[in-house]
Amino acid sequence: MENDNVFLLVNGDFIDNFEVPVPKLLLAGVNSQILSPAKQREFYKNFIELLGENKKLLAVVIGNHEEFSGQNPYIQTLFQYQVPIGINRLLLNLRLNNEVEYKIAMVHKSRFNSILNPVHSSHRELMLYYPTADIVCTSHTHFPAIYTFPYPKDDELFDRILIKTGTFKDKDAYTFKYFNPYKVSHMSTPAVVLYPDQRKMIGFFRYQDAVEFVRGALYDKC
Repeated sequence: MENDNVFLLVNGDFIDNFEVPVPKLLLAGVNSQILSPAKQREFYKNFIELLGENKKLLAVVIGNHEEFSGQNPYIQTLFQYQVPIGINRLLLNLRLNNEVEYKIAMVHKSRFNSILNPVHSSHRELMLYYPTADIVCTSHTHFPAIYTFPYPKDDELFDRILIKTGTFKDKDAYTFKYFNPYKVSHMSTPAVVLYPDQRKMIGFFRYQDAVEFVRGALYDKC
C-alpha cells in the first residue's frame, strides 16, 4: 500500500485448491499446495478486504478454481467494496484523471490457448471479441507472457498489450503437463504502467520491475 499509483486486477485462479471432486489429471496440481481450501479462502477474503479498504482493487474475474472451491465468502466482500466482478470475463473501462480512458479485457479461460504462443489466446480475444481493448489479459494456463501488438483502430495502428498471467508456484505441475513447452518454470506475473495524461502503456514481464519503474518516474518528477 506504500505506492498510491499501484493497483491490482485479479483474473481468476487466485485460489489454487478445489473442494469438489476433480479429475485425476488435475490431482498433481491440487496436491502440491500446502494450504487447505478453507485456509486459502480465508487468506483471499482478508486480502480483498485489505485492498478494498485502500481502494487498490480495480476488478476481479472469477476463474474455474474459484468456481470449484465450494463456499465463496469473498464474493460478498467484493460487493461490499463495489469491486466490478466478472464470471470468466469482464471488460473494464478505466478513466485516469478524467482525461485518458483505457479499456482492459479480462478473460480467465479462453478457448484459443496455444502451446507454441502463450499470448495467442489474448490475440484471438482481441480480434474476435474486444477489438477496441487497449489491454487483453487471459489466464488459466499459469504460464506468464506479455507482448505489445499493433492492431487497427479508426484506420490507424495502435499498440495493444497482450498478457498471459503467470504463477507464483514453483514447478507448477498444471503448467508443465498442459501448457509449458520448455520444461522449466518461471514464477512471475506481468504488469502494465498506464500514463494518466496521454495514451501510453509500458508492459513489464515482472510486476516488480513495473513498480520500480513507477517509483523512479515519480522520483524524477520531484
